[in-house]
Amino acid sequence: MKVKSFIFITCILLLLQGACVSPENKGLANPPFKFLELENKTLKKKPAALQAAKNKRDVQSLSSRPRKQKFEIRKSVQEETEGKVSVFRLKSGDTVLINLRSIPEETEVQDIIDENGNITLPLIDKVQASGKTAAELEDLIQKTYVTQKIYKGITVNVVIPSQSFYVRGEVKTPGRFPIDNVGVTLVQAIAIAGGYTDFANAKKVKIIRGRETLTRNLRDLEKNPEKDEDINAGDVIVVPRSIF
Repeated sequence: MKVKSFIFITCILLLLQGACVSPENKGLANPPFKFLELENKTLKKKPAALQAAKNKRDVQSLSSRPRKQKFEIRKSVQEETEGKVSVFRLKSGDTVLINLRSIPEETEVQDIIDENGNITLPLIDKVQASGKTAAELEDLIQKTYVTQKIYKGITVNVVIPSQSFYVRGEVKTPGRFPIDNVGVTLVQAIAIAGGYTDFANAKKVKIIRGRETLTRNLRDLEKNPEKDEDINAGDVIVVPRSIF
């Protein structure tokens, strides 16, 4: 009985040895174990590779999101700023000082824009000034002299004399303030005067413009900047006192 068991076990071992040295595995040392070892290494490496790829994606995602948000914020700020910028444009009644240079007889002309929006200059007909900025008027005058062949070249400089507005009533620093070439809006005028006092009624601010008196709700203008309006030279802004 023991002999038969020994023979049986020997046969099984021989069969296993023959499988290990089969043609597919010829030349390999312990192929089944080698295969298991390689498979084990692959399984160990795979999670690490996946983790590295995941980390890379996370880094790319994190690095890209702030850039996009930053760009959108900058763009929004840029659009908001451009919307609020107010450029001063000439109108009837404004005084302009025009210097004509680089010509045989350099000239300085001071004129008041008439009711039709025109000014008068030497050697040329009237020039439309109303509705233009100082730079636009300079360009128009220069082109007019050249296209009419009065001068081959000329340098034009338009100066708008200092203009002012007044703020009275419930503001922290009432007084007279200049208007520069960029212009000033109603909300900006209050800020220039130091802002409201604690007793100001910002919903009934008056603008005295010549013989006309206008009333504006500045709380509404502050919430809706697109409704803000330019003030004119000589305007008197009055902030009344609240009854409460």
